[in-house]
Amino acid sequence: RWMGLYVPWSIKRKRSIKNNSPSGRAFFDKRWIYMQNSAKAFLCFCAAGILPGLLFDGFRLIRYFIPHHRAAVIVEDVFWGIGTFFVSFFCVITYAGGVVRWFFLFGMFMGCVLYFLLLSPIVLRILKAAIGFLIRIVRILFHPLFLLCAFVWRKLRRVCFRLKVFFRKRRNSLENTK
Repeated sequence: RWMGLYVPWSIKRKRSIKNNSPSGRAFFDKRWIYMQNSAKAFLCFCAAGILPGLLFDGFRLIRYFIPHHRAAVIVEDVFWGIGTFFVSFFCVITYAGGVVRWFFLFGMFMGCVLYFLLLSPIVLRILKAAIGFLIRIVRILFHPLFLLCAFVWRKLRRVCFRLKVFFRKRRNSLENTK
């Protein structure tokens, strides 16, 4: 076993010979590869910072179209925090090999801030317009059904009121005869 991995002896010997080169270039190559991997992971975390922003925009859309009480907003914010935790945990496991580094979390924060500054207003405007359009279409499609239900409701109320008046008169007439 070599550096935690199983490597056949022939490869291990070749690497040990290469690493002992007098130019010291092998050490520089390892560090360069580590920096490249860290830069890729940082960019992945920056991209992953968009996900909490999208999740928060989803909650903002729900609040826009369905206004609700402050307690429900607090519950939504707790769900957003839990979702953000899971996104960051998944990214740490996937891209950083389970190692938490400050610049990865900073990258996620920067991705989220850049999303809110650059993309969020555009995304919200487009989604509000699309959802508003769909709501108008649904209202137009169900408007005849609504009119029919309103007509039936008015007729039922009128019939129920007349029956109520009829039975009240009937009861009063029977009481007067006794």
